[in-house]
Amino acid sequence: MTSKKMAVGLTCCYFKHLGWPARQIMTNPILTAIIGAYMDTKLSTRRISGFIRANALNMSDYIKQDYRCFNDFFTRQVKAGARPINTDRDTLISPCDGYMSAYKISSDSEFSIKNSYYNVEDLVGGADIADDYINGTCLVLRLGVENYHRYCYIDDGFKSRNWHIQGRYHPVQPIVVRKRPVFMQNTREYCMLYTENFGTVVQIEVGACLVGKIENYRQAGVIRRGEEKGLFRFGGSTIVLLFKEGVLDLPQEIFEQTLRGREKPVIFGSAICKKADQESQKILLHSKKPVLPDWLFEFLIHLPQSAWILRWCRSCLSCKTKKQNKPEDIVKLCIRIAVGTACRWCVSVGGFDLREVAISEHESIFDVPAEFRRETTYI
Repeated sequence: MTSKKMAVGLTCCYFKHLGWPARQIMTNPILTAIIGAYMDTKLSTRRISGFIRANALNMSDYIKQDYRCFNDFFTRQVKAGARPINTDRDTLISPCDGYMSAYKISSDSEFSIKNSYYNVEDLVGGADIADDYINGTCLVLRLGVENYHRYCYIDDGFKSRNWHIQGRYHPVQPIVVRKRPVFMQNTREYCMLYTENFGTVVQIEVGACLVGKIENYRQAGVIRRGEEKGLFRFGGSTIVLLFKEGVLDLPQEIFEQTLRGREKPVIFGSAICKKADQESQKILLHSKKPVLPDWLFEFLIHLPQSAWILRWCRSCLSCKTKKQNKPEDIVKLCIRIAVGTACRWCVSVGGFDLREVAISEHESIFDVPAEFRRETTYI
């Protein structure tokens, strides 16, 4: 179906009274499940060649293979190097191919998309996190059927479990978003990303019309920048990212383009914007005696790579910044330990039985017993 024909059809369904019956059928999860099941059959492969022609797909980016079904084709993988990951740690990368819009979250934890108002709390199914994102930024990345339908993590860090919210399957084209708050009504999954460079980010995958499944590969654990997070089965779909206030240095021009109804094309792993200067990042805390947040401590303590050091670093240890012992440095240290990029000095502390040391006896890194001090050599 061409874009023009699709626009006419969606206008009839969402802006005409007679479109109500068609809309109820089209967005029904049962229909989506049936079509999704068909797209998993060998019979569905006959649609592949026509789909490639209709959407003018450049197949040279993708691994050549024999597809077992249409969904196998739809979730095809790109060749090595076809989606290089930007490695600048101060740069936010796009988690997917698609079209990006940017919105400012108000003091009421609300933001407007195409005349529909969204509340952070409703978007994540009532989770009590809305206040954390007051005056923050919302990025909406819409994937068309022609896009690469796999997505990745935006930074090193940890992720929470995935939460699934069942809903309907409205299309996510701009013409529909103007009429319906689809991101609060559609089926979606979200998780919390505790990142090294962008603070705590909420990532939401939103299903759309005829998307059979949102498939995230795993639950809580260590994540790496550019690592594949999951994929969408057949249909268009959307990823929503929520950032706290002062985290991103997003050009004002992008907000202005969004207000004019223009979306910015983005590519999986490519740069979106820089993070804000550290001075303006209000997510950073400063205290004389830092304490690792309870939620992060409880999460990390179950990771075998870092459990041996957390009981100590929770109140006294930082890496690389011996004179500035701040909570965010401790969080970054835990991330470096878990992903294997901590320095040799930190790793050497693992030989010390931390369980037998009273935390209160160590107010700073300089209280580490001399026999356990090492030169800082990075690996």
